[in-house]
Amino acid sequence: MKEKNRSRILKRILFVVIGIVFIATFVMFCLAQCGGTLKTVPTIDPRFKGTPEESAEQEKLDGFIRAANEWAEETPSEMWELTSFDGLKLKAKFFRNGNSHSYVVFVHGYHDSYVRFYNYTHPVFEMGYNVLMLSLRAHEPSEGRFITMGYYESEDLKDWLYKLSEYDSEAEIAVIGLSMGATTTLMASGLDLPENVKCMVADSGFTAVRDEYKNEFKYRYHVPAFPTVNLIALYSRIFAGWNINKDNVKFRLPYAKIPIMFIHGGKDTTVPFGCLDVNISLYGGPEYERLVFEDSEHVKAHMTHHEEYFEKVGNFLRKHIH
Repeated sequence: MKEKNRSRILKRILFVVIGIVFIATFVMFCLAQCGGTLKTVPTIDPRFKGTPEESAEQEKLDGFIRAANEWAEETPSEMWELTSFDGLKLKAKFFRNGNSHSYVVFVHGYHDSYVRFYNYTHPVFEMGYNVLMLSLRAHEPSEGRFITMGYYESEDLKDWLYKLSEYDSEAEIAVIGLSMGATTTLMASGLDLPENVKCMVADSGFTAVRDEYKNEFKYRYHVPAFPTVNLIALYSRIFAGWNINKDNVKFRLPYAKIPIMFIHGGKDTTVPFGCLDVNISLYGGPEYERLVFEDSEHVKAHMTHHEEYFEKVGNFLRKHIH
């Protein structure tokens, strides 16, 4: 009798534990893939205190942010709209630069927003390019419930590129993506793109979604990869309709047909530095450039190495679009 009671208790405990695991991982899935709200523009922190050298560097960074925010407020812009293949209303902000036929399409990162990257697109605009800043699906103000880590986003990017090509038949287009935006860019490189897409810049793109989740859960959230990632993969297929094991850069980048500049920070722990050379090894296109900032953290190089970064990116853009 005691053995039967003990067995029942153990079974109940097992069912409770399994239930908790499923609920916890579903919460993690929602946190990882459900959409985010519109972020605000970067602001200056008046409370910053550090060494004289750190204070001088911070003041320099503040100057970039201040100038970029003023540019975004004062420069005329338009909100564009696109209906995705699955019926979502996607948004983008367009800054026209005179009569130029050269365009840079900017793709932001995970749970982020285009409004936080005026400090990136301002220097690009100053180079003479028109700028189209995308709002990815499931990121306000665009519609969508699920973030697919570059998979469906790359299809959306392709549609934006065709829309831009129809808008200006003489357009020469470059794409710049940061973090998940870089992965979106790399995945799009292997799709059937308009002929006037001339080059891409991918700053800190990850290779495989599964590996990125493992890295994030282990080092940021201190959650074991198993069974968390496995169950998230299951939920992704059931609720969001995509496969994190197959829908990644490995299956697209070998078919790239245009030049790509690969950028990464040597101290990046969000997207491990090793992804840089893995991505380059997968690249099947005609020409690439590799740019590393050894002391930079995740997508910080455009701020901490502002002049060198935009000089190198500018040279690459001018090489391919005019």
